Amino acid sequence: MRLSVLVFGIVAGTWIRLAHADVSGDDYVGVWEGTVGNSKVAICFRPSTFSHSSYYYLRHRVEIPLLNSDTTRLNWTEVSPLYPNATWKLARAAGGRLVGEWSDGSDAHKLPVRLALQRTKIDENGNCWDLGAKGPVKDGSNPAAQRIVKVKEAFGQKQYVSLSVFDADIAGIELPGNRPGDIASNNVLAQHFRDQVATYLGCRNVDDSVRGEYMASMSIAFWNDHWLSVEESSSGNCGGPYPFVNHGHVTIDLDRGIEVDPWSWFKGGRTAAGPKDANGNEEPTALQKLILPQTQSTKEADSGDEDCRQAVLKNHDYELSLTENGIQFATSFPHVIQACDELFVVPYAKLAPFLNASGKEAIAKIAGK
Repeated sequence: MRLSVLVFGIVAGTWIRLAHADVSGDDYVGVWEGTVGNSKVAICFRPSTFSHSSYYYLRHRVEIPLLNSDTTRLNWTEVSPLYPNATWKLARAAGGRLVGEWSDGSDAHKLPVRLALQRTKIDENGNCWDLGAKGPVKDGSNPAAQRIVKVKEAFGQKQYVSLSVFDADIAGIELPGNRPGDIASNNVLAQHFRDQVATYLGCRNVDDSVRGEYMASMSIAFWNDHWLSVEESSSGNCGGPYPFVNHGHVTIDLDRGIEVDPWSWFKGGRTAAGPKDANGNEEPTALQKLILPQTQSTKEADSGDEDCRQAVLKNHDYELSLTENGIQFATSFPHVIQACDELFVVPYAKLAPFLNASGKEAIAKIAGK
């Protein structure tokens, strides 16, 4: 999957609720106070049905989100500009306390965490701070909290639920079913949805001078009883030199409930498409020739088309996804030549010589053979 990498900003008073998260072990829920190192903090731990909790330092009262990475193990990931990969790992201790460790994400800087429960009551919207306790400062610059909107949709004869939040700027997918593979597959989709939510929040708060814009969506490209392929699209302007548009794909093995890179099905992996052939020569590989037959033609073209044709010919990096008729190979050009991006579909049967054992097994289930 291809996504822009952003440094997340500090977010005040914003949360997202997830519909299908595990709710077991939520006895940590409530308002806690204590210390991170020597600094006093207050924390609102929301149930695992919400995508993140939040905390603030008493000395400056700016709210910082904690994404629920694994609440059953009391693990959170901090979303802040200074430490975008910081982690919290806590454990229950005597006297009903929580103790553990804060890390900057690289393990270069660690601090002990000690917390005591102040109250367990939070309102139905997950709000800890408006119940009589002194909360973080609200400056009005952050997106208002919104519940996820759920709408039943259909892909062919199959039913699923579309999820959206922030007035549909961020959209995701939830599948039906209660098999272990279904639950695990939904966890994969939920993680992508949470990642997009975090990117949205970070983009909207990129710095004091820029209030960025970000949109992301997921749409089903292929779905049978064993495999799912979802297109993930995003666009925005988050303080960089220019706006961006990105496309990626998520391929999920529904039987095992895991995300899979289709390149792992090919002999040689990503090198199967070049840049060198099996003998080490700077020539198109056999797979590259199969992908690009029409591009290698000598058809007449104006100078602009020829520039794009040459860019496509020299490309060896593709994003793969599933379709009814074959595997789609999508180019991934940088912003300056993004208009040259192309999509090529190679029939499953023609890919057989290039597949390893796991690839042949996967394609048999994808093609229904």
